[in-house]
Amino acid sequence: MTWDGEAIWVWAPGLLATRMARRLTVLTPTAELPLVLDDNASVVVDLLDGMPLDQVLSAVVEMYDVAPDVAREDIAHLIEALARHGVVVPRKRAVPA
Repeated sequence: MTWDGEAIWVWAPGLLATRMARRLTVLTPTAELPLVLDDNASVVVDLLDGMPLDQVLSAVVEMYDVAPDVAREDIAHLIEALARHGVVVPRKRAVPA
């Protein structure tokens, strides 16, 4: 995934999800089995919903005291995997008038 710090990713419509013991379990139409996200991935998914990627990155770096390059790569891989299973979708940007 090419990093676009202004991109906003949101939950895809029509998903069922539940949270237990800091893990998020998501049922999607494309996955054969439920997707179970650990607590770190769950935090990122919560931040993704409506927040530009650069803000998500800043929050993750601050929360986990991790290098920005490492966090950027991990977030990008997570988004790729979630998008592949239809969990998150990019939000369309408004076209300037």
